[in-house]
Amino acid sequence: MKLTKLMVWISVTLTLATILMPTTAPAQGRGNRPDPQMVAAREKDEKELESIAIIDRKVMVPMRDGKRMAADIYRPKDTSKKVPIIFVRTPYNFNFWDVRNGTWASMKEQLEAVKRGYAYVEMNERGHFFSEGNYDILGPPLTDGTDAITWMSSQSWSNGKVGTFGGSYMAHVQNAMAVLRPPHLSAMFIMVGAGDYFEEGAWRGGAFMLLHNVFYAGSAYVSGWISDIVPHRKAILAGGYALAGVTASLRAAFDPLRLFNPGRL
Repeated sequence: MKLTKLMVWISVTLTLATILMPTTAPAQGRGNRPDPQMVAAREKDEKELESIAIIDRKVMVPMRDGKRMAADIYRPKDTSKKVPIIFVRTPYNFNFWDVRNGTWASMKEQLEAVKRGYAYVEMNERGHFFSEGNYDILGPPLTDGTDAITWMSSQSWSNGKVGTFGGSYMAHVQNAMAVLRPPHLSAMFIMVGAGDYFEEGAWRGGAFMLLHNVFYAGSAYVSGWISDIVPHRKAILAGGYALAGVTASLRAAFDPLRLFNPGRL
């Protein structure tokens, strides 16, 4: 028992240290130079994309509560017909400029989508990068995805059909959007996405999953998301077994397939 508690304490401490540790991007021009072939390929893709696409970056899309989410939009220059949309919603950085390598970020997905006659829209979750509001992982507001789909499907260049795409976290948000059944959501491509976060992310077959739970609890301590976790913060830092209580208290929010308790809308 003492060894188990020690392992939990060490895991929590290391996770929190990683999350809290300040990071600094390496100065441009120092260290290893970027691969010239990679730089050339990215420049070629960006030029081709600019030649065939209308590009709108950092478009601020309004949500029902007045907050605005930042999106980059790529769509065919041929405006004679309306186009379907591929939508990616993410908490991660999709900036078009790769600061580390001093060149364009990879635009292969955007380029391929436009070539095939699709608009490609990528949007940051609220509270991330240029998106407004406070971030609440796996929690409310649950309507952002629906609001985003409603907005983009109403644009003059859209044919009203939206397909979502992504893996891991980006798979989770697809499931969350599907729960609310937005009428313009026409297709979903979900990769490595959980349908039941209690079983697949907290208690696999009844066994406590330390890796996922330490991450969730550490993130909760740092950002304060999900109000149920807040009372457990001190115990989490102390390496106690509040982690088990945290995941148990979230079960109602992670029901199979539904993912969320509709009462929290």
